[in-house]
Amino acid sequence: MLAIHEMIKNNVMLKVKDLMTTELFTLKENDNLNISKFLMENKKIRHMPVINHRHEFIGLITQRDLLAMNISTLADLDEEQEADILKGIPVVEVMREEIATVTPDTDLQDAAKLMFDHKYGCLPVLDGKKLLGIITEADFVRLTWKLLQYAKERQDEQND
Repeated sequence: MLAIHEMIKNNVMLKVKDLMTTELFTLKENDNLNISKFLMENKKIRHMPVINHRHEFIGLITQRDLLAMNISTLADLDEEQEADILKGIPVVEVMREEIATVTPDTDLQDAAKLMFDHKYGCLPVLDGKKLLGIITEADFVRLTWKLLQYAKERQDEQND
């Protein structure tokens, strides 16, 4: 985070690559919804990019998509029955394909505006079709918290 502080101090425009998450859980096009649900619940993530056999980005599945597919509450099924049903549904049948994306060199301000204006929870970061990372609302909240923390530390130093 110190590098971001230095960039701000030196009036360097922050880029998506300065904030994006690169350690991702992804789904393959032939994975099923049960795998997606398991990973999202156990890893506490809300957005999972879907890649094809060439490791190219082809879509996104979100926690909201899974909630919309919550079969057990509609059909009075137990968890095991729901899991069996979800195992038969490939993620490609539910994923969103028309997804706004950014590049690593997109200005961070532009990415934030795009997310805010369209109420996107994330933006996949691509180089061509290759998935490099993802930038999420949580990344911006973490940045804001750290910047506020940095500002407070600077203020405390000035008051000493």
